[in-house]
Amino acid sequence: FGFIVSYILKNKTPWLTLILSLITCVTIELVQMSIGRVFDVDDIILNMLGGYIGYLIYNMLSKIGSKKPKLFTNEIFLDIMSIVMLSGIIAIIIEII
Repeated sequence: FGFIVSYILKNKTPWLTLILSLITCVTIELVQMSIGRVFDVDDIILNMLGGYIGYLIYNMLSKIGSKKPKLFTNEIFLDIMSIVMLSGIIAIIIEII
């Protein structure tokens, strides 16, 4: 979540990511409580930690992004990698079912 939010908003500070993570986590926990499931503060803390880690990963990758080889910007390479990852996801889903 933190990576996606940081990528979409081109976020340079962690505060926005942490606030959005908190809002999302609390909303999910309140919905769970209203449908009869357990409200757990640990989930909120761990989800915010995960959001911060996602922000850190985005920040690290954005710093080294300009130093990537030309191969990684080639459209054919990106298409092949997308197909490989999609195939892996489909294989995992089929294995679960």
